[in-house]
Amino acid sequence: VAAVSLKEPFDPAKSYDFDKLGETLGWTIFAKGGGPDTFFDPPRVYELDITREVRAWARGERAPHGLALRIIPNRGVDDGWTVRFSPAKDTPVELKIETFAD
Repeated sequence: VAAVSLKEPFDPAKSYDFDKLGETLGWTIFAKGGGPDTFFDPPRVYELDITREVRAWARGERAPHGLALRIIPNRGVDDGWTVRFSPAKDTPVELKIETFAD
């Protein structure tokens, strides 16, 4: 799964046009799950480093339209299976942002 930039703002009430997804910012390999109704307990934590994009936003080099999570098939890992991300319905996805300053 990868974090990608958004080329244009999004409206939460509308579907986002996939052609407006920007460059890949960071990625990780998700662990194989047990199927659509089987969740990791406790939930797994995955980290994606998007430092360069956030710095570009802070410097005014790119408009901060947001981020999206995107599945990127990797035949070296997923054995040809359809890959999907299914968060638990009763547990919100957590976004943790760590910042560091000199």
